[in-house]
Amino acid sequence: MKKLAEQLAARNIATLRYDKRGAGGWKKEFGKPEDFRFKDFVDDAAALVDYLRNSGKFARLRLQRRPAQADDQEPTEQDRADRDEPGGP
Repeated sequence: MKKLAEQLAARNIATLRYDKRGAGGWKKEFGKPEDFRFKDFVDDAAALVDYLRNSGKFARLRLQRRPAQADDQEPTEQDRADRDEPGGP
């Protein structure tokens, strides 16, 4: 993923990659690991999208999930269209 991000940056295409909360070790600021739910990870991702959308730095956002390792299926045209997001103020 890093290599892809570097190649996109060379073409003036910004990318954002992040690890889910706790990936680098759990911190007490996160609360108790057993109290954390999937919705909390979704909220983290939504907050990042909101930040980028409201920054005014991007004319458009495109969201792409990283496929699971077992998922070798290419996204359909509809999947791609569903992920395209209008951005900017």
